[in-house]
Amino acid sequence: MTERAHEPVPEIGIVGVATWRTLLEHFRANDAKLLPALVLAGFCGMRRAEIHGQTWEDISLERKNLRVTAVKRGTPARRMVPLCDAAVEWLMLCKDRKGSVCDGLAMDAIRKAAIEKKHKLPDNCFRHSYISHAVAATGDIPRVSLNAGNSPKEINRHYRELVSEEEGKAWFESAPGAVGEIIRMPKGGAATG
Repeated sequence: MTERAHEPVPEIGIVGVATWRTLLEHFRANDAKLLPALVLAGFCGMRRAEIHGQTWEDISLERKNLRVTAVKRGTPARRMVPLCDAAVEWLMLCKDRKGSVCDGLAMDAIRKAAIEKKHKLPDNCFRHSYISHAVAATGDIPRVSLNAGNSPKEINRHYRELVSEEEGKAWFESAPGAVGEIIRMPKGGAATG
């Protein structure tokens, strides 16, 4: 005899390209041991538990992919995720590429450092940003779904039309040399960050 409970649709919090590039450069310069976790979060859309369980042995910089083996319960068990050229370049900067990619609190440390630098980071913002920018850049929801370990229905429901195609492409072109470049937007558009 009670009304059915309805949860509001969660708001997807993302960061823009300018913030993404600023964070990449910050961790390269100030805390390089956290850089691999940040790269996997933003360029591969990996979940927190997946990042903390990732090993360098499952990353092939030559073939530009990584195998996700440590997964969150209830999600697709294992998957291969492509690495964009920018991700490969950032990971090549990492000196010690053996064993675990990061410690079990890396994402918490990234969030804390970003907040100290006055960057407001919504929950799961790197995964949400990856998915949003990948959908915008490619328009290929099934492929993004496969790479992120999500259903196409969820991607279509939550991540479409959050950023422009230009912003999507700029996200994945954020190589070490591109950090600091100005992102040019079409008239009427505004770069988020």
